[in-house]
Amino acid sequence: MQSKAELRQRMRAARRALPLAERRARSARIAARLFVLPEVQGAERVLFYASLPEEVDTWPLLEAWLRGGRVPLLPGLDGRGGPLRAAPILDLAADLKPGAFGILEPDPDRTGTVEWASIQVAVLPGLAFDLRGYRLGRGAGHYDRSLAALLPEARRIGLAFECQVVQRLPVEPHDIPVDLVVTEERIISPSHPGGG
Repeated sequence: MQSKAELRQRMRAARRALPLAERRARSARIAARLFVLPEVQGAERVLFYASLPEEVDTWPLLEAWLRGGRVPLLPGLDGRGGPLRAAPILDLAADLKPGAFGILEPDPDRTGTVEWASIQVAVLPGLAFDLRGYRLGRGAGHYDRSLAALLPEARRIGLAFECQVVQRLPVEPHDIPVDLVVTEERIISPSHPGGG
């Protein structure tokens, strides 16, 4: 099995290999699959993420959510390396600013915060997901520390291009699996070790 560092390098290369038009088309198919999920349709508090250019594009998702009169939540670093803040976003142009890693995140001077325990659905990025639902992130552990605060009934949904799905990822004790992985080709409902 490849190390996490090797997998991160391989997955970054796989995403980069997708031409922009193809990435957009695949992202649109992923968004369409996500929006029809009953757990998303019925949720009021949904955490999204502000996508980077090579990730599944969440900007159309955020715009559609706002157009529908709903308030998306976005994560941001708290500056101390701990769990992420979750903040409601009313205006994508005004409420976000570049964070520590160049990722747009809620401007704490403009937005409030919500407790992670109030989030019903967390839509998550990842460099890779496996068929058991485990996620390979950037390696800082911010999402894993934050996801631990979700209530058991909250749904964790990973978004990925099909090229980012692998059979099995190396797992550490603090890794928290997702409940679903949505790609442009399918919705994966993992079997977690010990049930689920």
